Parts: sequence; structure tokens; C-alpha cells
Amino acid sequence: SAPATGAASTSFTVTRSPRRNVSPERLPTIAWRSSSKRKYSLPSVRTQNNAEQSSQSVRVYYSPSDLLRFGVGPRFVKTDYPYRTINKKVEDTNLDFSSDWRVTGLSSLNALLSLRDTKYTDRNGQSSSKDSVTGSLGWVYTPRGAVSYSANVSRKTNSDRFNGGVAGLASVTTDYITNTIGLGARWQTTAKVTMGANYTRNMY
Repeated sequence: SAPATGAASTSFTVTRSPRRNVSPERLPTIAWRSSSKRKYSLPSVRTQNNAEQSSQSVRVYYSPSDLLRFGVGPRFVKTDYPYRTINKKVEDTNLDFSSDWRVTGLSSLNALLSLRDTKYTDRNGQSSSKDSVTGSLGWVYTPRGAVSYSANVSRKTNSDRFNGGVAGLASVTTDYITNTIGLGARWQTTAKVTMGANYTRNMY
């Protein structure tokens, strides 16, 4: 039964990823499929946040050299909010362009550009759609084998419920832009111990 008013809600997330991942060096195609579920017991929370999501994606890679790789492919994300009347179903159709470039033996760059069409459908069947462009740019520098530094900038909407082949559920009430800057450092002190520090700033 649902908890009493004011009690902390309980939640769980279940993720299933029957995944076929073939190394691009052997066959330049990667396909994945995943599903997730988020469930809250507190009525005031579950109305907007309970969700079920499925994701499918295919990406084809081309490597003109050992240091450079390009990728392109479609990505489809469907999220259903069973207790909502507005935006009950959200469907994302994405076209992703990616690149990975090993600049030197010590540093590498990666970039992602996504062209998205999002369709919102209410419980009564009325729907609307919105286009958006999102992406990210990341840099990793490894001056020594045990120490590495990273920097990342990204532009996302709150309908970015999927990233890097791993499903991540998020609430979609309004559609706003988030610009993010991230910095990180990692130090592998021993074979079994790794220390790290990260800083992230979100700008709405």
C-alpha cells in the first residue's frame, strides 16, 4: 500500500539491456536495446515521475585512420508516464553524429551532435512536437598512466533521457535547455584503488 502523507517514498529502477556490441575495429556497427522502469509509491511523487522507457539505437562507424573515427546512426526513445494526463507519452527520434580523435598519445577528443524530434502525446490523444539540437564535446588528457584529467561541455534538453547507450529516466514537464561544464581528475593509486574528483556546473 502507499505510504502515509509525509512519509518518504520508495522507488526502484530495473534496467534490462539485451545488448549486441561488436567492436568497430572488426565490424563498424554497434546496435543496442534497453528498457528501464521507475516506480514510486508516494502518490504525490508517482503522478509525475513513474515511468517506463525503451530505447533502440544503431550506429555505423568509419575510421579513416587508427587515430580518427566517425559515427552516425538513428536512436529511438519511448517513455510512458502511466499516471499523467499531460505528456503521458514522449517519443524521441534522434539522428546522432559522433567523432573520436586521438590527438596525441596523451590526449583525445570526442564529440556528439544530436538532431532530435520529440513528440508529446496527452492521455486524450492530442499531441505536439518540438525539434531540438543537442550535443557534447569532451577532452581527456593522460600525462601519466595512473593520472588523467578530463573536461566536458554539453547542451541538453530535459528530454535527453538517453546518453551513450545507457538509459536514464528523467521527468519531462517543460522543455528547457541546460548547458553544462564538467571537469574531472582521476588517479589510480594502486591496482585496486582509484581516487577521483569532479566538478559540474549547470546553466539553465
